[in-house]
Amino acid sequence: RGNHGLRFFYWSLQLVRNHMLRASTGIVSLVGSVSGTDDSGDFTITPLPAGISSGDIGVLIIGSATNESSLITTPTFTELAHNANSGSAHALVRTMDGTETQVAITSGSNLSGTTYIFAVFRGCDEPSTLSTATGASGMPNPGTSPTGVAADWIIATGYLDDDDVTPTVQTNYTLIDALGHTFIGAGSSSMMSYRTGVAGTDDPGVFGGGGTDEWVAYTIRLIKSA
Repeated sequence: RGNHGLRFFYWSLQLVRNHMLRASTGIVSLVGSVSGTDDSGDFTITPLPAGISSGDIGVLIIGSATNESSLITTPTFTELAHNANSGSAHALVRTMDGTETQVAITSGSNLSGTTYIFAVFRGCDEPSTLSTATGASGMPNPGTSPTGVAADWIIATGYLDDDDVTPTVQTNYTLIDALGHTFIGAGSSSMMSYRTGVAGTDDPGVFGGGGTDEWVAYTIRLIKSA
């Protein structure tokens, strides 16, 4: 009877441990991000954020001073949106397999004045929808997010045509990355931020930075994995 009680005690501890592990793996987190610029049309993102594992979700935004509607990514990403507003903006996602060492971008014509941000997240499902907002001047102002629960993450992104600025983050949001770039009188700025703890929908608000040109903004909700 004594041994049976001891086995039951350890079995109970194992149940608690497994429950805690399942709970911890369901928390959305940022693995890391990288950003850069390019003026050659085709480019490669390397190195990637450290520590990528199978099942992580990659979110790639690309902004360019030229309008390019045809992008080929290796490995393959799903393009959630492409918008032309003087230049062009792209939002792409991929469920990572953990073996990727780079991402190659091939365009149908030369991209120039390009900025990009690639961020990898864990504990969430690959998004299939987003909200899009555009404007003729000022800074990117992401629209209302898709709905969800407080455990999700809301990702706000922005592309600014021509202007090379230093973007600043919105109230209640945390900056993931932001950069500006100038190329022969043209260029772009890209920015990405996140917020947690919001059930329902959220309006991220406008990025700061003093831009005055056309812009495109995307709002993505990363749904916590079940």
